[in-house]
Amino acid sequence: MVNELTKKDFIEQTAPLFSFMCRSQQWDGLTERKIKEWLSNFTDIDGQFLAHNILKKCIYYSESDILSLLRYGLEDLVYGRDLREEIIKTIGIQTTGSVYSSHIKSKKDKSFFIPLLDKNKPHESGQQMIRYLVQNGMVQSSQTAFHGVTDPNQLDGYEYLFIVDDCIGSGQQIYDFWNSPDIQSLKNKAIPKGIKCYYLTLVAYRENLAALHCRFNDLSIVACDILTDKHRVFSEQSVYWQDKPELDFARDYFIRLQKERGIQMFGWGGLDFALVIHRNIPDWSLPIFWQQNKGCMLKHLTANSSGHCCRIRYDKIRIQEKLKSDKISISVRWP
Repeated sequence: MVNELTKKDFIEQTAPLFSFMCRSQQWDGLTERKIKEWLSNFTDIDGQFLAHNILKKCIYYSESDILSLLRYGLEDLVYGRDLREEIIKTIGIQTTGSVYSSHIKSKKDKSFFIPLLDKNKPHESGQQMIRYLVQNGMVQSSQTAFHGVTDPNQLDGYEYLFIVDDCIGSGQQIYDFWNSPDIQSLKNKAIPKGIKCYYLTLVAYRENLAALHCRFNDLSIVACDILTDKHRVFSEQSVYWQDKPELDFARDYFIRLQKERGIQMFGWGGLDFALVIHRNIPDWSLPIFWQQNKGCMLKHLTANSSGHCCRIRYDKIRIQEKLKSDKISISVRWP
């Protein structure tokens, strides 16, 4: 466990890293000012040390990361796997890169995409993933629609149906969505015609992903990136702490923070990831990033109507073709 002087040295050494991550656009949805505002919630040296350590090792998916993961999920985990199987069955050998890419494009052109929706309202993260796909030329806008206004006959000529979202927490939302009455007409059209149905998500927790696979026999789950217990802040396998005493120290501090200030130690489902997905902070990420407390002003972050994920109130409220200039904040203010 580090001493007081070492804690101060660590904080002084870490602060320039945060500035670099923002200025280099690796944390392209955050600003230095907002990070400082959030850190100011921790008023003692122990809190500052722990907050700096968590933020330094947080999992941050930039817009570039999101695009790379979406491309990887589609072209390698889905189309690439199917194409490799087809090649082996037909000619028994691999083909050239240009021909391979042409086949990948053909499969992509025969894919239809819908965002994961919540109670007939656009679930913002799923909608945003669709927007990334269209705006960056991965798919045509004609290949996307919301399930509530989709004529099942639109699936004619397609070989793939994708439900898209940013992350899997418990998996209950996709289970409810796939078994809701609203989606049945698409399922009844897709499954008999042999259309392959996928739930495509950027990131998932391995333990919940394994359990979710067992709940479906007509929907394949594809996670572009997978988190494990070592990515959890308070797990015994956590990479956030240098030893067991430091982990215990962090646990004790956040237990005390919960008792004294009402900031929950764990997110939804008892999870404790330090996770930011560009403009979204899932509610299974640490509540220190997003929780609204009685009597405090919660700036720029608001829970959506279903409570499934913290949503961003943009610095500039406007609709753009490109959203790169908008920033998110983790400047939660506590009493």
